[in-house]
Amino acid sequence: MAARLNNKYPVSNFTVSQLKDREQRLKKDHNIVKSIVSKSGFGWNPEIKVPTAIDEKWKELSEDQQKWRNRPFPYYDDLYDIYDGMYTI
Repeated sequence: MAARLNNKYPVSNFTVSQLKDREQRLKKDHNIVKSIVSKSGFGWNPEIKVPTAIDEKWKELSEDQQKWRNRPFPYYDDLYDIYDGMYTI
């Protein structure tokens, strides 16, 4: 993967370690957002890519979860397909 990205973007010079770190951060963020969306009273806005709920519901969440209140996560649908095995070929 690193070689393919470096061939496509020669100035990037990605290392395998950098790509693994990025994938782990994306997976962690995906799991946090997924945990929010799966809670009662929460939903997902596919247009702006943010979890949705009324103010009172957000107060029930941890600080780590609350940061996603107004922060888009554009990779949620794609990562959901990958990590939750819903991707079909």
